[in-house]
Amino acid sequence: MRRRRVVFLAAHLLSPTIASGGDVLFCEIAARLRTLRPEWEIIAVAPDFCHDALQPYFERVVTFQTSPREGRQGSPVSVALTWSGRFRKVADLLRVLEPDLVHCTGDFFVDVLPARCVQQAMRFRWSGNVHHVNAPPHKRRNAFSVALASFVLQRISFSALRAADAVLLLNTGVASELAALGFRRDRLAIVGAGIDLNRFPLLPPASERTRVIWINRMEPTKGIFDLPAIVAGLPDNVVVDVVGSGPTVFMERLKAELAKGGLTGRCVLHGYLSHEALQDTLAKASVFISCSYEEGWGISIAEALASALPCIAYDLPSHREIFGDLIVRVPRGDTAAFATAIVDTLQHPDDAETRARRRAAMSQFSLDECARRQEAVFERLMVTMPEVSDRV
Repeated sequence: MRRRRVVFLAAHLLSPTIASGGDVLFCEIAARLRTLRPEWEIIAVAPDFCHDALQPYFERVVTFQTSPREGRQGSPVSVALTWSGRFRKVADLLRVLEPDLVHCTGDFFVDVLPARCVQQAMRFRWSGNVHHVNAPPHKRRNAFSVALASFVLQRISFSALRAADAVLLLNTGVASELAALGFRRDRLAIVGAGIDLNRFPLLPPASERTRVIWINRMEPTKGIFDLPAIVAGLPDNVVVDVVGSGPTVFMERLKAELAKGGLTGRCVLHGYLSHEALQDTLAKASVFISCSYEEGWGISIAEALASALPCIAYDLPSHREIFGDLIVRVPRGDTAAFATAIVDTLQHPDDAETRARRRAAMSQFSLDECARRQEAVFERLMVTMPEVSDRV
């Protein structure tokens, strides 16, 4: 009898680097599942340009061929077209792999729809992830056309995900929203997220309190276009380090808005950073900020808190649930209040006890425990399946 075959679908990936919080999370979980359940074969299905980045986490990485232009992030329209072209490739690979369990690492239609389509014929178990429910287009922080497309595509994915054997979630708020959209509550599993404390050691206070750090995907829903107004409200000697990658169209727009306000030198756009470079940048910072308008959890916030940095963020339901009073929360969209909170934090250094409390609080968010919760879901899905005979 061969081992159970668990396939993680990551067909949505658009960059050779694994940078976003959700993508880092599924990779770290997969690596831990390999240790927790050696009798399971943990496989990733992804674009060919992601093979090397995924290899350290998975026992096997099965890829489909892409064109040279697919290894970078373009406009939202080009992303949708790219994903549409991958549908058949993903479905074909699933038929060849003959999985026992397919796990969609996000609610992207390029992962969800092939899984649902093939599952109806092959009858494997399947699960998905939903990090957050998109707001209606007129309420979302994005161009209306982009927000509308994202909203519609997520609802299409939801129509398929309602048939999944389990949907993994980060917080209780999303569980309530999905239940209201017709998902069965007994199939919703809150597994949360976590961080590797060993990778984010407690940092000493920065010698100069003039640097602020922002880490996230570079797109409107993450509040990148609030940055110019926030930076403008800070003293001239304060520099904001912006870490993260995203579509070129958004990066160029942000650069133009910073230049228009004469803020280019006070807001440094680093793009994607290796872990070592990120640690160096964190060590120079005195405040971590997140002006995101939607988050399912907040991995970068947890990593900053583990490093003992004070954190300021917009007041989101997920932030209230997960971090409570560990962070300073300001009303969404109030850039003046955000800048005031940064200045106040810079002017009032923490004592050692406060820094230690932030670090200690993050010990409850262990990646190992998160992996065990996800393992329990997978085990429940597969426990009633018959034994499988040897297959290639």
